[in-house]
Amino acid sequence: MLSVAPITLSQLSILRFDPFAMDIQQYFHELLQTAAWTANTELPSVTIKSLPTSRYSEKAPVMCLQLAPFQATDPAYIVQLLTDPKLRMSWDEMLGDCHELQSSSRTVYYSLFQFPFPFKDRDFIETAVILPSNSGLTLVKYSTEECEVQSQAERGTTHFFVARVEVREGLTEVTVMAQMDLSLPFKQQILMRYASLLVKDWVEEFLKKAQEGRKELSAPMN
Repeated sequence: MLSVAPITLSQLSILRFDPFAMDIQQYFHELLQTAAWTANTELPSVTIKSLPTSRYSEKAPVMCLQLAPFQATDPAYIVQLLTDPKLRMSWDEMLGDCHELQSSSRTVYYSLFQFPFPFKDRDFIETAVILPSNSGLTLVKYSTEECEVQSQAERGTTHFFVARVEVREGLTEVTVMAQMDLSLPFKQQILMRYASLLVKDWVEEFLKKAQEGRKELSAPMN
């Protein structure tokens, strides 16, 4: 088990001004309020729905995950679970590699996702930005060509990835929305069916790690 120290807002080095990330965050709110979503899967732990396209790309579907509320956890820790390479590798079983890349102006991560047959592995180079929200934090990621790195698989594109983490009435609410182009030769219905299966396991592992962090963060210091 990883040792987790309390995380404060001032420690989040990727909290910075980024006009494109702010545009994505605004678009995220617009889609939540107005889009005609298709319901794909409803489970006790997560509701999954989708859109065929977005204004950023017409080549890949948009997936939205609304996780079931769970006992309050520091939003900064939840964001760290989705950004910090060491923490991500400790719970995300789809990750084959994850590390931060050198960049003078942005926080950039390399991620390799390993998919089962008949799908092929994909890797991503993403800028990560953390923005404040009404009662928590919002993580925004998108693909960048700022850093050059040798590819370990065919390169995928993150048109946008948003994870909003808010605490309301003692409960943590997490909503994830993403449009990631894997360049796969399959119809959207097949992709969404497959993605829903993967997401179910991903959410279960994520929630386990989130609760583990809550217990460690609330444990008394010796």
